[in-house]
Amino acid sequence: MPAGNAHFAPTALQFHFRLLPIFIRSFSTAFRLESRRAATDAAAEDEEDGPSATGL
Repeated sequence: MPAGNAHFAPTALQFHFRLLPIFIRSFSTAFRLESRRAATDAAAEDEEDGPSATGL
């Protein structure tokens, strides 16, 4: 890294560390919503099939 850009490294690291929690939160929220949707879809399919499809 050139000596003139020595101030850039800590600033870039701080920038990434500030963005990291935002990305983690958005990915975990998206994952939570997707799993909730998948569970809702599975429950809806179970209701459509009825008890005869489960073999009980």
